Amino acid sequence: MRSFAIRVTRPCSLFVVGTLLSCVTAPNQRPPLRQSLRPAGWDKRRADTGSRYAVWAGKRAASTIRHQRYQPLAITARVLTKHQEKGALYARVQLSTKLSSLNGFSVSVVSPAHAVALPIGEQGDQLLLRFVNAPPAASKLSLVVYGLRLAARGTKGGAEGDKDAQYEEIPLHGEARLEGLGQAKGEGALAAAFFRAAAEKWRRGRLDPRGRTAFSAFASGRLSVWARELVNERLTSPGSRSMPMPQRRRRSRLGEMMALYTGLTSVEEALQTDRALFFRRDYKKGATVALASIKGVELPAHPWDSMIAELGEKKSLVIDPLAQHVPAEMAYLFAHDLRTLVRVQGELGGRFSELVQALEGRGGDHSFIKRYERQLAIRRSALAEKLGHIASKGVALITTDPLQREGSDMTLLFGLGNEMLLRAVLRKYAVEAKARRSDATTRTFKLAGHEVELLSTPDHDVHRYLMRLGSILVLSNSKFVLERLIAVKQKQATSLAESGDYRYMRARYPFSKDKEDAFAFMGDAFVAHVTGPRFKILQARRMEAKADLQAVGFAALLHGWLQGKAPKNTAELRARGYLAPQELHHADGAKISYTPQRGAHSSWGRAYQLTPLADLSLQDVTTTEEQAYQRFRDSYQRNWRGYIDPVALRIRAPRSGQLAFDGRMLPLNERSDYDHLLKMVGQTVARAPDLKSGLLFSFAVGKGATLRKVVDSAAMGALGSKKVRIGWLGDWVAVGASDRGGLYDLGATVADAPMPGSKGRGRMANLALVLARAPLFAEAHVVGHLALVGVLSALRAKLSETAPGMVTWKKGLPYREQAITEVHVRTGRELGGTLHYAVVKDVLTLSLDRGTMEERIDAHLDGAAHAKLVKPMQSTVRVRPWPKKSWLSRVLMLAAGRFAWKAEVRALEALTLLEACKQPWDNGSEPGRLRALGHLGWVPASVHGGKLTVNGDGIPHDSVWGDPYLRLPWSEQKAAMKNSPLRRVLGALQDLQLSLAFEGKGAHRGLHVRSRWFYRPSSK
Repeated sequence: MRSFAIRVTRPCSLFVVGTLLSCVTAPNQRPPLRQSLRPAGWDKRRADTGSRYAVWAGKRAASTIRHQRYQPLAITARVLTKHQEKGALYARVQLSTKLSSLNGFSVSVVSPAHAVALPIGEQGDQLLLRFVNAPPAASKLSLVVYGLRLAARGTKGGAEGDKDAQYEEIPLHGEARLEGLGQAKGEGALAAAFFRAAAEKWRRGRLDPRGRTAFSAFASGRLSVWARELVNERLTSPGSRSMPMPQRRRRSRLGEMMALYTGLTSVEEALQTDRALFFRRDYKKGATVALASIKGVELPAHPWDSMIAELGEKKSLVIDPLAQHVPAEMAYLFAHDLRTLVRVQGELGGRFSELVQALEGRGGDHSFIKRYERQLAIRRSALAEKLGHIASKGVALITTDPLQREGSDMTLLFGLGNEMLLRAVLRKYAVEAKARRSDATTRTFKLAGHEVELLSTPDHDVHRYLMRLGSILVLSNSKFVLERLIAVKQKQATSLAESGDYRYMRARYPFSKDKEDAFAFMGDAFVAHVTGPRFKILQARRMEAKADLQAVGFAALLHGWLQGKAPKNTAELRARGYLAPQELHHADGAKISYTPQRGAHSSWGRAYQLTPLADLSLQDVTTTEEQAYQRFRDSYQRNWRGYIDPVALRIRAPRSGQLAFDGRMLPLNERSDYDHLLKMVGQTVARAPDLKSGLLFSFAVGKGATLRKVVDSAAMGALGSKKVRIGWLGDWVAVGASDRGGLYDLGATVADAPMPGSKGRGRMANLALVLARAPLFAEAHVVGHLALVGVLSALRAKLSETAPGMVTWKKGLPYREQAITEVHVRTGRELGGTLHYAVVKDVLTLSLDRGTMEERIDAHLDGAAHAKLVKPMQSTVRVRPWPKKSWLSRVLMLAAGRFAWKAEVRALEALTLLEACKQPWDNGSEPGRLRALGHLGWVPASVHGGKLTVNGDGIPHDSVWGDPYLRLPWSEQKAAMKNSPLRRVLGALQDLQLSLAFEGKGAHRGLHVRSRWFYRPSSK
């Protein structure tokens, strides 16, 4: 994918600003009688000319099939030099074709022995090859090159190097037999050169130079060490003896690992860089500081009781029944029954998992929901379908650890209805778990007088505690959580029902079966827990333990990439130099084991399923850890002065395809980032404008908002007059796009798609054409018409002075007796575009598209622009695709496809690593899924629902998307993605609304958020 930039000079920028605002004329002027008026009920959909690109792409669908076929690439390959080392043959090859001229390429070697080919040199006309074991016969060696060549399109302006020219990618496929292997001269430095090139390849990202993964960070660092050691002649070959420990400056990651949000890809990559260079932190020897001596985050208590009283008599305090059993320091999700909980999770996870994967650029599925189901020996959907609300009176999900992907304590609470039926189903699932894992055992023990049943395997793949506690049945993977629940039962710990913050939120959101389907809460005690020294230091240690486990799995993958097979055990990895002896132990001395079927494992768990922090012990810490936590604590208290923010969220999921949230976070601390934002936009709450279909973003602007002063200062600077003020602006401003064909043209042009009839026009010229009819609009609430006219007059005079003759404005065809002004902009000899403007019911509306302008006039005149569903808030985002054949939905899918490219590349790259280990895997099989999780931490998967395979030449392929070097044209992707999960989610979206507002004063000052997601019933 290629990008472009627009350079704007200062006179031009002033010209554009003046053009946008000078198009306003007196709003009360009536049009001449000879101008015809369209009826009020006129349907503007019939006036939508549609998307020129979509129509052209549909007609070209049959002819673009040629893009799926590779064109032959003529190439010859001659071996220049070679070098034989123990177990490997290295060769330098001269090619007749410069691979640097290809836009993405892959080279593979077809031979009986496993081989890796790496391009080198600025011209890309040489390769470095590495063969495993004995030199293969020359007659059986051949190179296979896949790539794309950029070809200029059009008769004019299509010369190579023209930035504005349009290009098409021609897929190429070439084969060449290696010549001269037996006669090649010797070159002793080939091994070091090969590992140096391999390190650079992984440093850039093997298939995607725009992004790295944790594996690529590990591989590039380790290969760099090998190359450096070979150059220094300390090793004759990698693995000939134990890898030395390079001396380098100690770099602590504790500060990053103790941030509020950890487990991020950037932190994992940094840790793998440290591991790749054999850098470790040993906290076992230096643990001399008692944990109890470290002060945590100190924030004052809040007067919750008085705040509840200040809400007034109308606010009733009704608390759900399970809150009395839950410790106050836990995050809490309550639902009336298990069916509701499963439905809410299904609406979120089932619909948005592929979309989140695409936006994050992840190459696969972490499967953490399935992992917890497997660990707890439960099947949520089947249990909910069989029991529903019969076997339980309310169900809750609680945890002490928000890092769900890494591994957290997970506990289900069932309010008992039919205990016998519930236990019968759980016993059935236990039998299934034992059938799946023959080493699973069941035992019972007493915990504070309560009988507990434990179903577990040695590696905690299955680990479930079952306990009856009064009127609830507890299902958990953590013994610590059971102890805390018992402490609440014995009145030795505070419950949520007794905590002031939960009672306050329940006063704002009283428990009601009619008004809520689920309720989520994170309180003061939970935030204090996750910001405390024990949690943060253990969290940092666990991340390092995860990096240790990942390094062993990554070493196995690197072994497969270079050797063509998976290692049998850790002894083979050590013998070949892929791991140092100390890397098979954690910093606390715990041993790391490895199997090709499941990857690395230790007392910390697996890289994709770590031991919950709640079950880890911590008594003493190092001085470095103490200092790192103190820095975190000081930073937290600087940014969150005053009080910790509890969060409550009321959830409604009345039926399939509908989900609504209403949440509050308070109190907002003074002098925080929220306070600065509030000063910028002001405290005004306004009813945002609505739209029938399209995209809209609006926000209120208070009278004393800093934003007004900023705009005034900019206007006075541009016009050179202190009399120019923004006093005409009312309560809100908005920008948006109507759901019309021009929107898809704009999206396709930005995505660099070929446009019909371009005839050599460059991307900038095409962009100018589609902008001229783009259905974009901007609106503002007007309170002072005279002030607006004065400002526009000044702008118009300034424009006439700086750019005379370039802009002309006239009265356009009125619509429903509303005057519309047309402003025509000319650039050179061609018409640059037309801007339409009107003032309707104190709303200033501007648009480049006439049909969009008329849609907005209808909305304001008919009252649809201020629908009752749109609550008065400070900021609102609205996405409403047209019910049938929505252009907006197509644009969303086009944008998601661009994000999905990175995820697809990472999935295919991971697939090649797994296949190189000669461990066939199947996304649908349990052994294959566990192998991928054990080595990668996730399972490679296509966000488009395609099947991932590797062809005979070692090139990965997605049945929907194509391969990394041959992507299907968008018109064909759309047909292939008919049943894609990503397409179903975006294509079925009916209405999405997100609004927020700052509300309350003093201790009640907080953030109020509302959200609604509606999907069409036919979507899944």
